[in-house]
Amino acid sequence: EIGNIMYSMLVVALPILFSFLTNTLAASVSGGPNPRGAPIPPFQEYPNAIPQELASLLIEDAKLHASVARKRTDLKFGKLPTTWYPLSGSDAPKARFASEVAIHLLKSIDFPGDLAEQHQIIGAEWWYQVRSNDETIGFHFDKDEAVASLEMRLSHPVMSTVTYLSDIGGPTVVFKQVSVDGNVNDPLVPNEGALFFPEMSKHINFHGNFMHGVVGSLGNKARPPNCAPLANDLLTQFISKTGKAVSSLSNVATLKPQEPAEIQSISSPSKEVGISQSDFVSISLPPDERLHFWWPKSIKSGSFRVNWKGDAILGGAQTLDLFDGNSVNMVFGTKEPKIFLFYDKDHQDIFELEQEVIFTTVHVRVVVKGFSDQ
Repeated sequence: EIGNIMYSMLVVALPILFSFLTNTLAASVSGGPNPRGAPIPPFQEYPNAIPQELASLLIEDAKLHASVARKRTDLKFGKLPTTWYPLSGSDAPKARFASEVAIHLLKSIDFPGDLAEQHQIIGAEWWYQVRSNDETIGFHFDKDEAVASLEMRLSHPVMSTVTYLSDIGGPTVVFKQVSVDGNVNDPLVPNEGALFFPEMSKHINFHGNFMHGVVGSLGNKARPPNCAPLANDLLTQFISKTGKAVSSLSNVATLKPQEPAEIQSISSPSKEVGISQSDFVSISLPPDERLHFWWPKSIKSGSFRVNWKGDAILGGAQTLDLFDGNSVNMVFGTKEPKIFLFYDKDHQDIFELEQEVIFTTVHVRVVVKGFSDQ
């Protein structure tokens, strides 16, 4: 199975510890870029950020990480393991294998000059996603998974990044949308975002509190099918795999910082000039919301900053479960007007129904389930 790797990403989140964190531990949402630091652009792209020699070693690390991750069944809610790598303080080790070399390199790219100090970066949480070309990664907010599972609140990193190790797979879609309290998002329906298609060694970053995911149906090629440092036994495996190359890559982490590439802007047409239902991509957002956004499916590569006009992005459709307190709060916790749609879930496709209904409405759409059996 490991040999049939179609799509590899090194995903690195750079967390922050604010000096005022102790005063905000009770908050349901915290993190994101430091408002006191220099502004960070919402989306950035760096083509060819990883030298070929290092990229080849990262693929070896990805295979090892994937094989280890599959064996972990003890994490809450079925989550996969991530690894903590300190970047400051006395416990910050020098790079010992390829993934750690890459983290130092990417930190210098993402936080040039004194930007890391301004945003008080203390370390990196890293993991790999090894996926097939048409596989979807559900939309989500990056967060401290241990805090989310144990304390039920969101603690976001300063910045989230994705580094592609192949040209295969669906695009990473990032919405300029944040969570207000863990349940309600702002804006309710985003009209700005970015799509990044995979390209070998492409590196992207975006604010660590933005909603994002991977849309497998837009895949560009058809092919067959609590965060802690590495434990000593796993560290030994990684060092054995790619540690010998660290000395030859010692200059990689000190390369001259790269300038971000210009991301092409694209705007949707408006409904008035004609957008058919087939022009929409339908996705699910957590915890149980659906979103339909315009995208020209003929585009299969590149990076794009997107502006959706009017009804070119349709969302706010929730499933209401009257026996679920969170579901009830999400629906009735806002003052916006609502439309309730009753449907037979055994005979009707909810995505198709929503598109038909939302095409004629612009307010919050709410789907009530469970009544078809009564």
